[in-house]
Amino acid sequence: MTVELENHASTTRSGDPEDTAIEPIGTEGERATEVAETRGKNELANASWRARVLAYAIDVICPAATLAAVCLIVLDDPRDIYVRIGSAAATVVVAAFVLWNTGYRQGKTGRTIGKLVVGIRTTAAGTVDAPGITRALLREVAHLVDTVPLLLGWLWPLWDEYGRSFADKLAETRVSADSAPSSSEARPRAVRIACSVFAFFAAALVALTATQYAHDYRSDRDTATIMANAPDIAQNATVALLSYQAATVDKDLASASSKLTGSFKDYYDKYTKDVVIPTAREKSVNTHAQSVGAAVVSADSRNAVVLVFVNQITTTAQDPRPSAMASTVRVRLTESDGHWLVSGFDPI
Repeated sequence: MTVELENHASTTRSGDPEDTAIEPIGTEGERATEVAETRGKNELANASWRARVLAYAIDVICPAATLAAVCLIVLDDPRDIYVRIGSAAATVVVAAFVLWNTGYRQGKTGRTIGKLVVGIRTTAAGTVDAPGITRALLREVAHLVDTVPLLLGWLWPLWDEYGRSFADKLAETRVSADSAPSSSEARPRAVRIACSVFAFFAAALVALTATQYAHDYRSDRDTATIMANAPDIAQNATVALLSYQAATVDKDLASASSKLTGSFKDYYDKYTKDVVIPTAREKSVNTHAQSVGAAVVSADSRNAVVLVFVNQITTTAQDPRPSAMASTVRVRLTESDGHWLVSGFDPI
């Protein structure tokens, strides 16, 4: 009994007091969890560059192609009201989709439709959390920095330790492989959504292409029509503008004015009222114009320029003998509400 007690006492005295200290319950478990979480954050697998390209194609390139088609159509004929309305509606739809997908959805979940399809996600740097809407939008805007230096920022993930582009560095984000169970479960639905998005944009492109073709066909048809009809329209207008009788000068010039449009009509009405009509009445001026030929200089579906060759015979009370004069006039025609009117009249 004595020996056992001594051995026990000896063992207790020789031990290190720090070795016998009792640690708080759960400390080791909490430390292990923290270490595992930190390691998980630092050891996220970088998203492959190919996956990032495919995701970006789904999220941005398809909508951008649609907007490019819209811009081309608007530039082709910016005055057509139907083209402007359709293009504006398409632009609003595409912009709303891009903002929702790359801003709201990516900010809240880290996964755009494209990223979910290929199995990658965006996180705030050093965490496994979604970046938030503000940071997600900042990242999209920062892609300009990726683009400016010869697209270098887009290639930077190929050799960056954490697979980050310049935009990721600026926005403090990271794109990594997405192995979360929720991602695997949602992927089939994302594929269906992506297919629907592709179908929508494909249909939009087809519709825009058909609209462009119809517009060009109509424009070419209208141009061919005005090319054929412009000489007659210009000659008739020229004869009306340069012909009047002293007794009916008001009626003659009012009839001619109905063939005019724009600022030229305003000028013609004022000039004839202030100068031509008083002179014609005072001096009994009678003038008659006759067109001897015309040639189209240029024409499109909305405008035409025609050279008109005209002979004009004038008599007055002081000189009743006919006085003849030959001249050439450049006549500008403009389509207005389905009618071709004179918008310019310049003697050469």
